[in-house]
Amino acid sequence: STGQDLTLKVWDLSTVVEPYEKVVKITTHWTRAGHEKDINAIDLSPNDRFIATGSSDKTAKIWNVSNGEEITTLSGHKKGIWCVKFSPFDQCLATASADCMIRLWNISDFDCMRTFQGHTTGVLQVEFITRGTQLVSCDTQGILKVWTIKSMVCELTLDVHNDKVWGMAVMEDGKYLITGGSDSNVHVLYDMTVENEDIRR
Repeated sequence: STGQDLTLKVWDLSTVVEPYEKVVKITTHWTRAGHEKDINAIDLSPNDRFIATGSSDKTAKIWNVSNGEEITTLSGHKKGIWCVKFSPFDQCLATASADCMIRLWNISDFDCMRTFQGHTTGVLQVEFITRGTQLVSCDTQGILKVWTIKSMVCELTLDVHNDKVWGMAVMEDGKYLITGGSDSNVHVLYDMTVENEDIRR
C-alpha cells in the first residue's frame, strides 16, 4: 500500500483467515520511504517479485517484494505519473503521466523502449490488452485510445466519458474493458476484433 506519507508498505496477512468474522490486526513486513511527492500508483508484477510505484515527483520506482530494496528509478516523464502497470505477458512496465505521454520500460535493463504520444491532456490510466500486444489508455477528458505496441500506432480513439477516467480494468478473458469516470458513469466495452475479422473473411 501507499499513502500521502510518501511511504510504501508491504503487509503480513498471515493472521487473516476465513471465515472473516472479526477485525484482525495486521503488521507490516517492511516500510520504505518511497518518493519525494505523493505516490499516485502501485502495481505488483505477475510473478509477485516486484512492485512498481508512480509519483507526482515524475518518477516510477521498482522494488523487491521480499526485502523492500529499491531496484531502480525510472526517469523521463516531464510531469507526475498517474498509473503504472506491469505487462502480464512480457518483461515490461507501462507508465502513464500528466505530460500526456505513455512510456514503456524494459524491466530487464530498465531502458525506455517506447513512448506513445497522442493524448492532449494528462493520461490517468493504462492497461495491456490483446495478450500484451496492445495498450489502452484514458485521459483527463475521458478520451480512450488503443495502441499497437510494436508499430506505436493509435488504432482507435473513443470519447468514452465527459470527465476524468479514474478507474479502468480488463477482465481476465481480455474481452471486456471497464472504465469509471468523474462523470459518475461506468462503461463496459467489448472487444469485437475476432467478430470483425470473421465478418471480413
